[in-house]
Amino acid sequence: MNIGYLDTLPEALNAFNVALEVGEKVVFAAEPSCFGNEKDRVVGGPGSKLTVTNKRIIANNGPGNFTVDIAEDVASIARVKTGRILKSDYISLALKTEIVFDDGKQMLTGFHFYLKKIEKDAMDEIVNRLNS
Repeated sequence: MNIGYLDTLPEALNAFNVALEVGEKVVFAAEPSCFGNEKDRVVGGPGSKLTVTNKRIIANNGPGNFTVDIAEDVASIARVKTGRILKSDYISLALKTEIVFDDGKQMLTGFHFYLKKIEKDAMDEIVNRLNS
């Protein structure tokens, strides 16, 4: 992954007041309509927040944050478009290792982020450049 690309992006508004580390900047922030695990089981519904920095991806579902280090934790990221009649269009993020949450009751190995079209297109540009 071309993670260095994220450092070249202009800083975006830290819309959700994510605590940033030294040398970290927000490059994308959006309120997804929802996000789910790799099997589309809903993890965060309306009111969820997604922040992408030059180092991390933070998905907030209200009760908590799912934070992944892009360089260490992300196996792949892509925009996925499926179906002809029942269409689906989302950003798919696969993790190198599973995340256990809900006091050990649930786990996931990836996320599907459902964004508004303009946000999907902006995130798609980031995804394409990360994969170049």
